Amino acid sequence: MHYYVTVTPFQRIEDPHLQRAFDICRPGVKLPCRQKLSDELLDACFSEVQEAVDGFLQTPTTHVCVTSDGWSNILNEPIVNYMAVSPDKAVFVESVPTGEKRHTAEWIANDLTRVVRSLGATVSGAITDNTKANKNAWLILEKEFPDKFFHGIAMTW
Repeated sequence: MHYYVTVTPFQRIEDPHLQRAFDICRPGVKLPCRQKLSDELLDACFSEVQEAVDGFLQTPTTHVCVTSDGWSNILNEPIVNYMAVSPDKAVFVESVPTGEKRHTAEWIANDLTRVVRSLGATVSGAITDNTKANKNAWLILEKEFPDKFFHGIAMTW
């Protein structure tokens, strides 16, 4: 897991000094090769993390706020990212390439509704961008979910 969460290049696993350090601290430990780290072990780690995330997102006693962020990738293609945030963790839910779809209030409200309904966790509300379309989407969402809050945030750098 350490190599993945620290984004350490896989080739570093083959550094002889690293193996020597393990030989001193924990004789008999054989480090995996770069190929195994980038294939079989990565798949196993992904499955383990995905299972934990799915468990978190589908537990009704988990309370989250959905956040959305619209942006453009390096090819200038529009993307919307969704996350679920609780007091003790934030997890990525999904990334939606929106292509030619315009980010109208209706589209934003429909997609947020889809995301909220896909979660088994208790959703308290959503934080979105602060555009006019998002503000209008909040009005639609407040009618659909009168017990939830919808709010925007403006980021400045």
